[in-house]
Amino acid sequence: MRKILVYSHEKDPITKTLLESVPDIYPISIRKFIDNCTIFDELSVKGAKIEWTFSDGVVVKNDENHFLINRVLGLSEDMFQDFAESDRKYSLNEYRAYLTFALASFPFANTRPGAFGLCGNSYSLPRQWNIINQSEIGLSIPQFYLGNLTRYYRLPGLVCSNPFKYYFWRPEIKDTSFGFIRPKGEPILITNIGNKILVSPVFNGKNLSYSILSRLEVLSRKLSDLFFNKIFEALVFLNDSELVFGMISNVPAASSKKVGFSGVVLKYFMDYVNECQS
Repeated sequence: MRKILVYSHEKDPITKTLLESVPDIYPISIRKFIDNCTIFDELSVKGAKIEWTFSDGVVVKNDENHFLINRVLGLSEDMFQDFAESDRKYSLNEYRAYLTFALASFPFANTRPGAFGLCGNSYSLPRQWNIINQSEIGLSIPQFYLGNLTRYYRLPGLVCSNPFKYYFWRPEIKDTSFGFIRPKGEPILITNIGNKILVSPVFNGKNLSYSILSRLEVLSRKLSDLFFNKIFEALVFLNDSELVFGMISNVPAASSKKVGFSGVVLKYFMDYVNECQS
């Protein structure tokens, strides 16, 4: 089974690990897809037949001989600089629509496009918190505000930020239309790669008790099911015995700095491919 990696950002930790450590993978960057791919697809009552032919002669199909690793984290107008300026936004939307269709058509794939992203869903923080709040997962969420924040400037722990800025948690006052109160307690990073779960305090604080570790492992599986994602890192805050949800990201940027991260990623994908072949 040929392993195909379609990716948008080579610095993505998952992409970087696979490019560096899996010699028999066939990499397809979005740049390569735009510049060097001839698309010949067919639609019938049996479904979609995807066929991509590249300038090096390699043909990729959505059949049982191909395993797709989807790491298309996003598209931007910068990827279409060679297009006429008036065509860039149109081309961006057309490619996004096509990739949503095509990436979902591979029978063997690690991640499929979602309604809010090409590699699963990339929700804003308020939407993540609303999903958690409406679930039965049993987590608290930060108090947050939208609109004119000047009336909240005196609140202790106010973070004025961007709804898609997952890693900014330092209290700061600035002119934005989104803000939240940083949760009290110790920040803890949960990494989920398939069935492998890693838990570590962000600031190397005290060792976590067995009961807390067990709770976090169960929580990681629930988050995986709730957000339909097998690869992610999540931030939670532990305040005494209360757990407050911070965020979830399908780009494990902080986790990639942990010892053994690459090995866990490689094992997950190799096991996944072997399972599909069996």
